[in-house]
Amino acid sequence: MTLPRSSRFLCIVLLVGFTLLFSGCVYFRLLQLKGQLGDFDHNFAASTTDGVTIACLHPVLLSEDLRFLGIDPKAITTEGEMTRWHVRWLKDEPLHSTEKTLHDVELFLDLKDDQLQSLHIPERYFEFFPKELFVDLLRSTGKATIDKFTHRAEVSAGEELGQTLAALPALKSVESLLGVPTDRIQDPTTIRYRYRYRTETPTGRGKAIEMIFSFDRQTGDLRKLVGKLPKGTMSYDFPPESAADRTTKTREHAESNADH
Repeated sequence: MTLPRSSRFLCIVLLVGFTLLFSGCVYFRLLQLKGQLGDFDHNFAASTTDGVTIACLHPVLLSEDLRFLGIDPKAITTEGEMTRWHVRWLKDEPLHSTEKTLHDVELFLDLKDDQLQSLHIPERYFEFFPKELFVDLLRSTGKATIDKFTHRAEVSAGEELGQTLAALPALKSVESLLGVPTDRIQDPTTIRYRYRYRTETPTGRGKAIEMIFSFDRQTGDLRKLVGKLPKGTMSYDFPPESAADRTTKTREHAESNADH
């Protein structure tokens, strides 16, 4: 099977958001990270030359924090003082699926002295969506509302995204990029796509993660993204578009459905 050259950046943003949800020593370090995301440019350096690399200027996360969250590497390599984690998730296909493309989420984490130094997402994931959108979503995570008792965090992402909000994937493009969802649920106003991914690890003991996309049924706009790791839930809410943009998108969505 071949890999699609498409974007999985929303899933990776969710993984960063999950690091804000817990208690004890882990919670203290992750609370530090939330504060850093709130002042993004002072604490992180983003490079978009080859894929996207987010460098931590003031590292706080430890390898144990990553494993606690359910982020387990497929492979670990060492070069000098730097340790690199290769992390990969594979999509669970729906029953009776005939897809021949292998859909994955992949990233690389660099650690030094057991602290997370940087996160890298390969170029192939940004073929269709601007890298600026990924960075803006990270910025918005710094304003998450956190309930550490239920392990939930929520972000209203409209203000931080600004003009890049228009680049959010709609229903049609999400299925093109991520493949057929593991589950598809409809109600009178909303269409929900649930994608479940299993971790690829040498032991096979990695835990699954999920992404749930909620779309406006009339326009196909993405209105909510929920991610689930073994230790918590992260939610991003996206505001509706202007009336003029909505009219255009509704017409395009209807024409797309007519073609099918």
